[in-house]
Amino acid sequence: MKSHISRFYDYFFNAGKILESKRLAWIDYAKGLTIILVVYHHSFLTLVNAGVKVNAWLVGANLSVYSFRMPMFFMLSGLFIEKSLRKKGPKKYIQSRAGLLLYPYILWGVIQASFGIFFSQYTYATWTWHKYIVIFYQPNATSQLWYLATLFNTAILYVFFSSFIRLDRRYQFIIGIVLYLLSPFLFFNSMIQDTTRFYVYLVLGSLISDFILNEKNFKMFSSVKLFFPLSILMFLSQYFLYKHQYLYNLEMYFNMSQLNYGTVLSHLWGMIKFTVIVIIGCAFVMNVCAMLQKAGKASFIRVIGYHSLYIYLMHVLIAVGCRMFFVNFLGYGNAFVILPIQIIAGMIGSVMIYNVCRHFGLRFLFELDQEEIRRLIRKIGIMPKFQRL
Repeated sequence: MKSHISRFYDYFFNAGKILESKRLAWIDYAKGLTIILVVYHHSFLTLVNAGVKVNAWLVGANLSVYSFRMPMFFMLSGLFIEKSLRKKGPKKYIQSRAGLLLYPYILWGVIQASFGIFFSQYTYATWTWHKYIVIFYQPNATSQLWYLATLFNTAILYVFFSSFIRLDRRYQFIIGIVLYLLSPFLFFNSMIQDTTRFYVYLVLGSLISDFILNEKNFKMFSSVKLFFPLSILMFLSQYFLYKHQYLYNLEMYFNMSQLNYGTVLSHLWGMIKFTVIVIIGCAFVMNVCAMLQKAGKASFIRVIGYHSLYIYLMHVLIAVGCRMFFVNFLGYGNAFVILPIQIIAGMIGSVMIYNVCRHFGLRFLFELDQEEIRRLIRKIGIMPKFQRL
């Protein structure tokens, strides 16, 4: 019985390979915890947008995880950017980022837009052919997929400053802060604004990488003694944010009709407070995940984290499908029942779909693999076989 379960787990979740790999476990744990929060947030939004009554407790829970979940992804990516650049060089690094981020962003942007147009009467949003166009200049119109475009753009900006301008990471961090403080004034275009919002977190990840990735510091980094003060800071900062919810929107928009010295300073000071809260949240998650690696517990979170990119691509479609089944087909609207089902289906369903596709040579649906595409084309006989003369 155990062998059957093990084979099932390995086939649909690739668990054996992941758990035996030499990857830093706490990184996958961090990605796992963060993607769970992302799936929760987007599943929650699908219910709210459909007019489902949502308990105030669920609203508060959504707010408490909103601040640091996306900066966490950028910071984790920044931890390895210097190492990747040294290994691949700027050109190959950009090519790999394009294949891993830009390619699935465009592909799944088209898939998601097609889904939205076809099921427009159930999606509770305006989906037209115009969605196919805005993919290329307004990423936030693609729902959750904006993250892929922004991560690619911030990586390219880092390569530009690091490899071509030869700018030290400390100066890049200062530029990142300036860009972040400018972001609310760039609301006219989400591609520009999102890049300026999150670049500072990518650089911050690069700045702390030498310390974080040093094995000598892992004992301190994973310490329970660090956990308790971080827990207190985490609770106090999230409580403060809950009481000052206006801080959530400061980095997104500035009312130009109120443009004066006082309002600008007040706005920027609010953004700085929000950023401190974000960094506390990220530090807390890193500490918890390092402790999980040390204890070797909750390995399923590590498996989830390994597949975070593929979950990110598919979970919204699955969550919307679950909501459509319960609300539109069954006429059932209990958010406490639907939301957990959406979260579990969004994560597990995405992982299983990806691994089935991987087994059948369809990984090109998730990342650009030219060799795999050529093999598929030859297999189905689209391209003629040429003989050498």
